Amino acid sequence: METAPARPSLTRTIYVVAVGVFLASCVFVAGMMVLSFPLGLLAFREVAGDRMASRLTSVPVLVLDVALRLPLSPTFSEFFVILWALYLGLFLLLWVGPKVPPYRIFGRYKVKGLDAVFESSLFTVIAALGALLVVTSVIEVLQESVGIPTGDLSGTDRLIRFLSIVYAPLVEEVGFRLVLVGGTGVLITALLGAGRYSMLALWNPGEVVKRHLREAVRPGANWTLVAAAVVSALIFGFSHLAAKSGWETGKVTTASLTGLVLAWLYVKYGFAAAVMTHWSFNYFLQVFYVVGQDPGLSFLYTGAFMAATFSGIFATALLAARLVSALVRKGRHSTWG
Repeated sequence: METAPARPSLTRTIYVVAVGVFLASCVFVAGMMVLSFPLGLLAFREVAGDRMASRLTSVPVLVLDVALRLPLSPTFSEFFVILWALYLGLFLLLWVGPKVPPYRIFGRYKVKGLDAVFESSLFTVIAALGALLVVTSVIEVLQESVGIPTGDLSGTDRLIRFLSIVYAPLVEEVGFRLVLVGGTGVLITALLGAGRYSMLALWNPGEVVKRHLREAVRPGANWTLVAAAVVSALIFGFSHLAAKSGWETGKVTTASLTGLVLAWLYVKYGFAAAVMTHWSFNYFLQVFYVVGQDPGLSFLYTGAFMAATFSGIFATALLAARLVSALVRKGRHSTWG
């Protein structure tokens, strides 16, 4: 006589439902991200006005906190469209990988729970956006309550501010994550016997360490990447204050935390995930903010911000629950799976 399969516990059922709701919120945010590309062209036209054909005097690049200027002078519209196209390419890359494509997650999350969601680079980017929105907002409120201001960029020219926000994900991920963390990955893989694969570490340092280094040296290589990630995050945080662009002391805390998360994404998921998480903070939310200045379209910004925040609340709660479960049930099989 066959035994009926065991019914999942109530705790497990609640967990799976919560992951399903979180996954649904990720799908909604992903749809809003798709919408942000055509809206971005409209937002730029609104901000640029009759200055679309004006030219930049140079194009800034970063090497950590050192600013260099390339002798290029594209028009504002050329500069924006090039960035727009690069971000669209990276966004499409997240839809097909480099981990598991998003559409495959729906058949896996009931078994693997939150781990299934984090197999998708796109959904991981959305979770990171939401969680950072929630956590950094709480930090800012707490800091402001004790007199530590965060500041803002409101004092700069509107068009220059818009282009700076749009450009930051690319130039800062290259200048902080790729140069220091990726450069460290290149160096350690070359020194530890995987020289022919070392340049691939600029795209995904963690994957190169995992695939191409001997098992005996992987722990040391991983800890070296962790150290580089922490250093890059701290430099990233303090650079916002040093730039004297309107940010104040409180920005160091939130920018350092964000930099650490971006470095983790870079190491684990690759350069595209780090850039697009930064993009989701900057371009994605900024585009909806600009478009939402039209009273008839204000619901778009509200919808995008609330959806990202909602996914962040679920992501933070689920991660916290899993951490508590792991600590309580250490050494035994966890109910959370």
